[in-house]
Amino acid sequence: MKKLRMIVASVIVLAIVGSAFAFKAKAGRFCILTTTAPGNNCTTYTQCNKKITTSLLSPQWKYAPCWDQDQATCTAPNNGLCTATFRLADD
Repeated sequence: MKKLRMIVASVIVLAIVGSAFAFKAKAGRFCILTTTAPGNNCTTYTQCNKKITTSLLSPQWKYAPCWDQDQATCTAPNNGLCTATFRLADD
């Protein structure tokens, strides 16, 4: 019984640790504006293959923190959505 309990506990621990390593924080899409552009109007969105980073070597962007993934909303004129900044790097 002790061996069975130890095996079950080991499997659970391995599953938790394995899922932690399998998790990959990846950006799906971001509604963005370069910080060199004036204002807070987002102008485009990115398609996958980007991740958020803190590296100062990566370019900084303004983005819409509460974007609902609607591309028309992101590119609408005078939308005022891009109010926060972050850095994106290739994944």
